[in-house]
Amino acid sequence: MSQPAQQSGQGQRPGQQQPAQPRQRRRRRVWNRQQHRWVWAWF
Repeated sequence: MSQPAQQSGQGQRPGQQQPAQPRQRRRRRVWNRQQHRWVWAWF
């Protein structure tokens, strides 16, 4: 998954606010590289 490079050195926090990217409640298929399978993503 390609993350936007807007984070200034801080890791992906579970509860971080992202006002620039409103969460979309759309389901889409993304490739999970760690487990080598397709998974449903909710963002």
